[in-house]
Amino acid sequence: MIRNEWINLKEQWYYFKDSGVMAKGWLQLNNNWYYFITNGQMINNMWYSIGDKNYYFNSDGSMALGWKQIEGKWYYLNADGSMAHDTTVDGCKLGSNGAWIK
Repeated sequence: MIRNEWINLKEQWYYFKDSGVMAKGWLQLNNNWYYFITNGQMINNMWYSIGDKNYYFNSDGSMALGWKQIEGKWYYLNADGSMAHDTTVDGCKLGSNGAWIK
């Protein structure tokens, strides 16, 4: 049985927990948060909406935090990983799409 292990299948990453069950939903590993969709595939290198919040997941699958430049625009990801929007952070105004308005 596979336990506590990352598996790459067809260029997609999956994680099998201590119980041998494939991870789904949120999972914290080594102080990083990851998200796995219903088929167990890890989300990475993209924006993903969970509930009414938007999150960005880095290329290694870890949830982004703080300031992050994505496709030439700057965004701020809150302590819970959700994208800040319609607010001011560190003196920078963020629009409804979350991007810094220069």
